[in-house]
Amino acid sequence: MPELPAEWAYTLLDPILSIERAGMKTGPFGSLLKKEEHKTEGISVLGIENIDYMKFLKGSKIHISEEKASQLSDYDARPDDIIISRSGTVGEVCVVPEDIDRAIISTNLMRVTLNPSALLPKFFCLLLNGSPFVTSQISELCKGSTRAFLNQEILSSIIFPLAPFDEQRLIVDEVERYQSYTEQLENDLGNDLVKANRLRQSILKRAFEGRLVPQDPGEEPASVLLERINDERTKESPRRGRRSNTHQTSLIQ
Repeated sequence: MPELPAEWAYTLLDPILSIERAGMKTGPFGSLLKKEEHKTEGISVLGIENIDYMKFLKGSKIHISEEKASQLSDYDARPDDIIISRSGTVGEVCVVPEDIDRAIISTNLMRVTLNPSALLPKFFCLLLNGSPFVTSQISELCKGSTRAFLNQEILSSIIFPLAPFDEQRLIVDEVERYQSYTEQLENDLGNDLVKANRLRQSILKRAFEGRLVPQDPGEEPASVLLERINDERTKESPRRGRRSNTHQTSLIQ
């Protein structure tokens, strides 16, 4: 294993999970949540579409009734829980925000609840996305089937590098500062691309309106140009016809 900085240590996930509720939970599947129980309104059912790059995306396509949500309360998602995609893009992860409404996780997600005094949820997300040592373990453990899946057994067997708690905070703050900077750059680039596209359209519009270059009254008008070309074609047509007839005669002979 790679050598760690001073005061860091390696750990499995189990010792740093919450003891107040299930530290790891896979979303309900099979008969626990049937398709006919899906609603257009009600309690949200979170899925992989709620996870962006270490960001939680609000909104839900699937809802369930209050009664069904009470039956599935063991699968609820609370602030500072971590949700991880089990399939599709395996290992995509984010932290559930403080302002989340009542929600449960779907079968495509795993929920991880950490001991808040051992590991920061955002630091865990960084490990799962940014640590080459961790990501290589996920790739190795998830391969071997036609479709990659992440499950509790695999997650429990991953070895994580653990930083001192105060250093975790500093790392998270620094990474978020740089991410904010890169996002601003992306926004600026996106705005510049929009401006460039608008400018391109404006240039084309001006070009076809004759406003891109100064108009020269001394230039031959396009109408005169067309008349001259038409006259040349008219004069050329009889010659082409005679050549065609001669060619046909030679073929008959």
